[in-house]
Amino acid sequence: MRMKRFWIATMLAVGANCAAPTVRAADLATVMAEAIAYDAGYAAARAAAEIGREAVPRARAALLPRIDAGWGRAYNQVETEDFPAVRYWQNGWSVGLTQPVFDWGRWMAYRQASLAEARAEVELARFRQDLLLRVSRAYFGYLAADDEAARATGYLKAVTEQRTLIERRRAGGEATVVDAREAQAQVIAAQLMQANARTAQQASRRAIETLIGRPFVACSRLPAVIAPMRRAPDADERWIDRAGTKSYPVQLAEIEVSNAQYETRKVRAQQYPVVAVTGSHSPAGSASGYARPTTTTTAMLTVTLPVFAGGEMQASLRAALASEDKFNSALHSAARQASADARESLRKLHWAGEQHALLGQLVQSREDTLAATRIGYTAGSRANLDVLRALDALYLARQEQLRASYDMLLAFLQLKADVAALSFDDIAHVDNLLVNRDPSNSECNASER
Repeated sequence: MRMKRFWIATMLAVGANCAAPTVRAADLATVMAEAIAYDAGYAAARAAAEIGREAVPRARAALLPRIDAGWGRAYNQVETEDFPAVRYWQNGWSVGLTQPVFDWGRWMAYRQASLAEARAEVELARFRQDLLLRVSRAYFGYLAADDEAARATGYLKAVTEQRTLIERRRAGGEATVVDAREAQAQVIAAQLMQANARTAQQASRRAIETLIGRPFVACSRLPAVIAPMRRAPDADERWIDRAGTKSYPVQLAEIEVSNAQYETRKVRAQQYPVVAVTGSHSPAGSASGYARPTTTTTAMLTVTLPVFAGGEMQASLRAALASEDKFNSALHSAARQASADARESLRKLHWAGEQHALLGQLVQSREDTLAATRIGYTAGSRANLDVLRALDALYLARQEQLRASYDMLLAFLQLKADVAALSFDDIAHVDNLLVNRDPSNSECNASER
């Protein structure tokens, strides 16, 4: 149902973007579909891919027959001494045919054209994957900012309640002025924290609105507990090896190496003979110099062999071989970097999962500590400052737990991107981990989650 809803959202996104801007709740799949439909860079990448797909037909045309036709009308005046002048009009048309028989340079160019098509497809796929990552980061950035705003609001409520309690205790003579000032200072700090969180929330919302071109509110939120997205330790090397051979930068580098090899072959082809068949047919007086209509038909087999070009071919060959070395080195560099990126993504994924689990335990411990500290404060065995410190520790642990959760999800998506495997299925999988922010929202309940 999730993938079905994603593709439905994709088809409706273009029409939605053409309508007047409205605020609609949206989950990750919907935001992704609208961003793909709205993003001008992706539209340009699709157009570039269409250009690349025409490289093979254009190169094939150089191997096929070429037929040219023409028509002309000329006025002629011939004056010869002691003879009357001759004036006449001459009409004529001609048709010519050229067919390459053997041209190794053109054949290599035709073979090379498939690389231009492959490069365009890889560039489009890489841009699409980068867009998926960019939208995912923006969406999770908004959810994180929204969670932080909720956390700051909860923290402000908690310290405000503590201040109220201190004021009541002070009225009864059980709290000091110092306790009241400490509580008031904590409330002011919490208010500042809430204001900063709301500012960040608005900034993250604007980032998404820039991607989809309309006002936005989130439909999903991250649950309090999510299962760690672990990978088997023995599979790490396979991910790293795959990144070194399948990542988009590596694929593009391989295409550049193959392209450089074809350039070398094209330079060598300049030393080979070129064989072609040409023919022309020019009836009805188009042959110059004749007053009467004439018809000229020619057919020719031509063989062209380069003899001496001043050393240009030798210099071009050396440059082409050096270019091969350059792109081979770039390929090795891209493979090493891709493997290093995958290794770092794996490290982040494992660490974020472990950190999320440990922080869950820490949050539970902080909650128990806060409850015990409040009881101790009521009994007189703990000071107000102890309660405020326990509050700080609890909400800081919750903040770190949320950060670890988002780090884990983004590390998973980044790892799939490192091996050029990030797809809409992965987006749907991550979207399934989220829960409905408002169960009463009919837009969020339109389909099964």
